[in-house]
Amino acid sequence: MSIQEITFEAAAPDKPISDDVVTATLMEMELVDNQFEPDRKQIRFRWQVNGGEDDGRKLASWANHVPLTPKAKLRGVIEALLGRQLRDGETPPKSTELIGRQARLVVDPVYSASGTLANKVTDVRPLRGGRAPEVVEEIPL
Repeated sequence: MSIQEITFEAAAPDKPISDDVVTATLMEMELVDNQFEPDRKQIRFRWQVNGGEDDGRKLASWANHVPLTPKAKLRGVIEALLGRQLRDGETPPKSTELIGRQARLVVDPVYSASGTLANKVTDVRPLRGGRAPEVVEEIPL
């Protein structure tokens, strides 16, 4: 009986996001099937980290495509991107109006059952201080 030598490749090192809260720009939103509830849809948000050690890294998050009730996760994401709360009865913004906006993402490293590392976005928060006000007109002093 002969024994053949097998060469094993080292796995690429897992690299979690370096900070637990990062600033990111919303690059894309897509309506996708919900893998946990086949009769429902989800919105997949694709983000790009801005600044710091993780500048340029891509992240994704999901929220159920549901009515924008006060407790809906989707509403929280939209409000974070707007930098303010939606008023009762307010017409929500179009998805295209949200692309390019920034938010702070809370990111936790999680491992799947197979040991694969994923950076899970657990919360989307507004930028500190909310959205910058628009300059309507400069008034000379």
